[in-house]
Amino acid sequence: MKAYVLKKHGPAESLKISEIEKPEPGPGQVRVKVKTIGLNYAEILSRKGIYNWSPKRPYTLGMECYGVIDSVGENVKRKVGEKVIAGSQFGSYAEYIVVDEHLALKAIPGFNENEQAAVLVNFLTAYIALFELARIRPSDSVLITSAAGGVGSAAIMFAKALGCKIAGASGGKDKIVRSVGADFSVDYRNENWKEKLGEKFPTGFD
Repeated sequence: MKAYVLKKHGPAESLKISEIEKPEPGPGQVRVKVKTIGLNYAEILSRKGIYNWSPKRPYTLGMECYGVIDSVGENVKRKVGEKVIAGSQFGSYAEYIVVDEHLALKAIPGFNENEQAAVLVNFLTAYIALFELARIRPSDSVLITSAAGGVGSAAIMFAKALGCKIAGASGGKDKIVRSVGADFSVDYRNENWKEKLGEKFPTGFD
């Protein structure tokens, strides 16, 4: 199969399509025929050699994808032909990926292929940050930094759905920040961005 195998760190041009052996699912695993992939900042850091969760090279980048189960291993309840979102430490920049069955989540009804592939890493990260760690409540005022990125955008959507008052800080991407639900936005490249937040949220953030 074809895959983008990272053999050396560097710019995007470092990634070259390679021919590698198609993986076979073992017990408790499924193989997914990849249709679309998510592209995450962590993978960019991995490509550059500055992400400490990366495996040893050479390896295939990619933490999430959307596709169809085309083969299953022993003791698997999932069915061939099932549409899934697959998550993994690496490996989705390829035509096929093998993951443990519990890491192949059912596709989300109503989402297109691109949306399916962009959900897992960003939205789970934002969910854990807000609800498991920060434990936000509807009455909270929430400041979200890097608000125009994938995790930041997802965090705004979650906090908005809960009913929080939200300020988003980004590098001048106010339209994006407001379009996903922030009540107020600031450009952290401006020297007075903290003062602007203080004027709008005089009691601070929860």
